[in-house]
Amino acid sequence: MPQHEFITKQLIDKGWSEDRKYCVTDEQGNKFLLRVSPIEQYDRKKSEYELMGQVAALGVPMCRPLEFGTFDEGVYSIQTWIDGIDAEENIHNLTNQEQYSYGFEAGKILKEIHKIPAPKEIEDWEIYFNRKADHKIKMYEECPVKYENGQAFIDYINAHRYLLSGRPRTYQHGDYHIGNMMIGNDKRLYIIDFNRNDFGDPWEEFNRIVWCAQATPLFATGMVNGYFSNDVPIPFWELLALYISSNTLSSVPWAIPFGQSQIQVMINQAKDVLSWYENMTKSIPTWYKGVIIIRSICRRVHRDSKHRIMTPQSAKKAKYKSLESLPYGGCPKAAFFHLLAEFMLRLFAQAPCARSGGCRSSPRRVGRRCRAAPRTS
Repeated sequence: MPQHEFITKQLIDKGWSEDRKYCVTDEQGNKFLLRVSPIEQYDRKKSEYELMGQVAALGVPMCRPLEFGTFDEGVYSIQTWIDGIDAEENIHNLTNQEQYSYGFEAGKILKEIHKIPAPKEIEDWEIYFNRKADHKIKMYEECPVKYENGQAFIDYINAHRYLLSGRPRTYQHGDYHIGNMMIGNDKRLYIIDFNRNDFGDPWEEFNRIVWCAQATPLFATGMVNGYFSNDVPIPFWELLALYISSNTLSSVPWAIPFGQSQIQVMINQAKDVLSWYENMTKSIPTWYKGVIIIRSICRRVHRDSKHRIMTPQSAKKAKYKSLESLPYGGCPKAAFFHLLAEFMLRLFAQAPCARSGGCRSSPRRVGRRCRAAPRTS
């Protein structure tokens, strides 16, 4: 039986976890999160609880685990309660700078989470993921619903399997994206729902960033930059495209039991992915805005041809134009053609100038997507 005593218990009918979740209150009016799982999941839930304790010890803002045990309803865990709002549902109420800053913080937090090592006896990642990718390809090939140009995902996976060699394995949150984050009343970013935790390549954890990019490219850009401290290696992008390709393949077979609305969500997402990666011929997605320097008045993007951050002084010396975002290449030549295109549009088509950075609208989102993207072993 729980050691904590509660006087109220309210069901939280939200999310896609199999756990039953409740907001419970004690006699002092303090709120807690109560999660209840079937007794058959005892071993897995105990491991999940213990690993959450390790994450909390790193100072990660989250629902901190307080108590674990069994009672007549099954396996339970009691965690601290977060007063705040869903990040995904409220991100568009924030300024561009705030969206990017919260994404940057999400990346820094993820870097901390990945400090927890995998067990020494765990299977080699290359062997494990190749088997996983083969399974997802088979799922897609046997699925009655196909993506337009879905073969591009399979071709990219097969052409880049060599990148899996020598990759490390660490603890993973398992479903790290904006839908599993909250903005507390204290304005801090909090991470929730660790129930899909696993051990794998830390870079694979970014395979759910598609949800972030669809919600707001600025948040997704910040998440990558925060994780890598503004020095993103090219191999990361090549591997990420492989992991996203694999995850996208299994998304539509996973969605079929949930009906046409979820199938359409996955089809639309696959279209976005193919657009970002130009049918998987490019490794850096178009939603990535480069390294962004936050200032009190405006936001400026300065990158050299190797995607490294530049100081405002060095950028000025290189004759960069101050824009909300330079083309993702970020080099002076790309910036020149970007400005030339603006000039030509204004001269011949009398189109409005995009000197402030162009359209900031997010990609069109169709349907209500689920909070937990498919993850098959």
